[in-house]
Amino acid sequence: MPEQREVVEVEFRLPSDGILKKHPVIVISNSEINETEEGFVAVMMTSSEKYKDDEYSFEVNDSMFTKGLGTSFSAVRLHLIGNFLDTDIIRNRHTGNQMKIESFKRMLIHINRIAFDFKVKFE
Repeated sequence: MPEQREVVEVEFRLPSDGILKKHPVIVISNSEINETEEGFVAVMMTSSEKYKDDEYSFEVNDSMFTKGLGTSFSAVRLHLIGNFLDTDIIRNRHTGNQMKIESFKRMLIHINRIAFDFKVKFE
């Protein structure tokens, strides 16, 4: 089961056309939920530069991860959140990569602002 902050690849159903397409995702659910439910919640990443400076994107770079991403541009699509099973994971170059904790906290603040707009503070 993947851990919170881990980068894995899955087939993500895109909302624009409903097509399943391979994308890296960052696991946002915690390990207890992941084990109990035998699945995980994750937010989609993209390397498409058409989302650069998009209000629904959180740009990320190699310094925010334990391993490099291997792309010239990457962003988290803050509103594209999905539920997946462990069997949905496609093992590849992302396996073993994790987002660093401070970057993860900043990303969660942006996810909250864009997707939920809750008035909360993360410690």
